Amino acid sequence: MGKLLTFCLVVFLSLGNVFSSGDFADFTTHDPVTEATTSRFYSDYIIKPAGEEPEQCRERVRLSREAAKIRGTIQGVQPTVGLGAALLIFLFVGVFAAGIAQTFQMVRKYIYHDADNLDTAFDAGGKVSIGLTA
Repeated sequence: MGKLLTFCLVVFLSLGNVFSSGDFADFTTHDPVTEATTSRFYSDYIIKPAGEEPEQCRERVRLSREAAKIRGTIQGVQPTVGLGAALLIFLFVGVFAAGIAQTFQMVRKYIYHDADNLDTAFDAGGKVSIGLTA
């Protein structure tokens, strides 16, 4: 158990040194969202299945797009969490969940003196009916 904890600590500190600058710019893989970028995905036609006649968008859609340009409304999805921050959150949540699971196992082993085998891991303490198991 001590070796595993030491190994996890070394890995955690190594990763901490890699990201110690606090700058996640290395993980930015997208350009800023501009009008030129979003305008490539707009069309004046309604998307229809193959074989159907193309149909132009309603006048209301065109007017709404023009009004958004005038107001300076940001179009498209604006990322709020970078990839680096998301990876760190994912890592910390995983480590936290593993810590809770390990604590639960230690409580079962040292406080309740459960046997350390598969039977006790899957039988919920013997309080499971055959119908629930099936």
